[in-house]
Amino acid sequence: MEVGYSFDRARLITKFDQLVSADELKHLGPVAKNIALDFSLDPFIKQRDIAKKYSLSSEELAKINDQLSNSPLIRDMVINHGPASAYWANTILPLYSSKHFQSVLDNEFVFPQLVGLHIGMSCMFRCHFCPRNHDVTYDHELAEQSLRLVKSLFDQSPKDHPNWQTRFGISGGHEPLTNPYLGDMIDYGSDLGYKIRIYSNGYMLTPKILSKKSGLLRASAIRISMYGVDEDSYDHNTQTKKGWQVVSKNIPDSLSYIKSAGSSTKLGLNWIVLPGQAHLVKQLMGRVREWNQHGNGIGFVTLREDYSPDQSELINEEKSLLLETFDWIQREQAKGNLNDTVIDYGYALNPLACGFNDFGPIKKARPQIYNNKGYPQLSVQVDPRGDVNVFHAGYQDKPGAAKYHIGNLNIEPDLATIVKDHLRSDQHYTFDDHDEEFMDSFDHAVQLIIDQMHDDAEFGIPWSRRFTN
Repeated sequence: MEVGYSFDRARLITKFDQLVSADELKHLGPVAKNIALDFSLDPFIKQRDIAKKYSLSSEELAKINDQLSNSPLIRDMVINHGPASAYWANTILPLYSSKHFQSVLDNEFVFPQLVGLHIGMSCMFRCHFCPRNHDVTYDHELAEQSLRLVKSLFDQSPKDHPNWQTRFGISGGHEPLTNPYLGDMIDYGSDLGYKIRIYSNGYMLTPKILSKKSGLLRASAIRISMYGVDEDSYDHNTQTKKGWQVVSKNIPDSLSYIKSAGSSTKLGLNWIVLPGQAHLVKQLMGRVREWNQHGNGIGFVTLREDYSPDQSELINEEKSLLLETFDWIQREQAKGNLNDTVIDYGYALNPLACGFNDFGPIKKARPQIYNNKGYPQLSVQVDPRGDVNVFHAGYQDKPGAAKYHIGNLNIEPDLATIVKDHLRSDQHYTFDDHDEEFMDSFDHAVQLIIDQMHDDAEFGIPWSRRFTN
C-alpha cells in the first residue's frame, strides 16, 4: 500500500471542458485556460511561479487574471467544482473581502473576527489525537469567573462588520458542558444578538441538561464530535468505556427534546477520518439516517481529514474507498434518504467529493513562513483564567503553548487593548516543527495566503489584480 498523489490533470481538463463553454475557452485562449487549471489545483500558487511557467511578465499575467476574474464560468469552475474549491469558497474569498485580513497584512488593529471561548473545566475523554494536556483540568472555582469574562466579551464586542453575529464559538480542549454556567453564557449572548456555536463531545448532552441549562436551546448550533460508530471504535479513540453507549443514546434523545421545546438549534456531527478508519464513514452515515428519524434530524455533518502532525496520510486505497463512499452519500442525498442533512467535506476531502481521488493531503505551511505575530485580527482564544492566545494554543498547561499568550482579561482593560498592545509590541514569534501542534487547517490556510500575498506584491501584482478580485 502506498501514499502518493500524482494528480491526473487530464481529468480536471475534462471537467473544465464539460462546465465551461467552448466559446468561452476559445475566447480566453490556451494559456489562460491552463492558468485557471493551476488555480483549481493550487489556490496558494504564487504569481511569480505562474509567470515563470508560461514566460509572462507581471503585467501580462495581471491582465489574464482580470480576464479569468471577469468570466462567470471560470469563476464557478474554480470556486465551486475544482479540487481546491473548499479553500476558495470557504476561506480565500471570504478573507479577500474582509477588512480583518487586510489589517493582518498591514499589521493594524481591528477587533478579532473570531473569538473562541475555551470555557470547559475538564473532559471525560482521552482521545489519542487531541492536542490538549490530558493530565490537567481547570479549578471549578474558575467557572463563575469565566461567566463574568464571557459576558464582558459579549458587551465589548463591536457590531461593525457583516458577520459580527457569528463571532463567538464555544469549544476548546475541555468539554464545554462541564462548565455549569454554559447556558447562562448562551442566554446572555443571544440577548445581544449573537448566534453562538457549541462544539461538544455529546457525552453530557441529555434532555435533562438541555432543560436545566435552557440557554443551550438558544445556540445556533451544537456540533457533536463523533469518535466512532460502535463501542469498539469509541473505546479505541477515546480510551473511555461506555462512550458510544452514552453518546449514541444522547443524540436521538436530544434531537427529540430540541424539537419538542420549539428550539431552532441545529444538532450536527463532526467526524475526523483517521488513517485506517475510512471504512467507518459509510457506517456513520447509516447512523445519521437512523437519527434523522428523531426530532428535526441531523442538521449537518462535517467530515475532515486528520491534520495533526503525528498522524500519517490516508493511503491510496483509503482515498479510493472514500471516493466510492462520497459518491454513495451523494446518491443517497439525491434519493432523499438523508433528509436535509448538509454534508461539508472540508479542505482535504472535498476533492474526493468532486470526483478527484488522486489529489494530495491537506496543505500545510512550513514553520519558516508563519506570521511572526500570529493574526489576532482574525482569531483569538480565551480560556477560563482570562488568558488570551493566538493560533490554537488555548490548551491548559500544554508544553509550548505559553509563548502564544498575548494577555489576560483580568489584568488588562479589555480584549481590544490586549490585541493593540500585542501588535505594537516587539514580540515576534520564531517557529519550528513543534509549533505545528498549535495550528489547525484554517491556520495553515491563512499562513499560506499571507505568504502568497506578500510574495505576489513583491513580484508586482497587487491584491487587486489577482484572480477573483
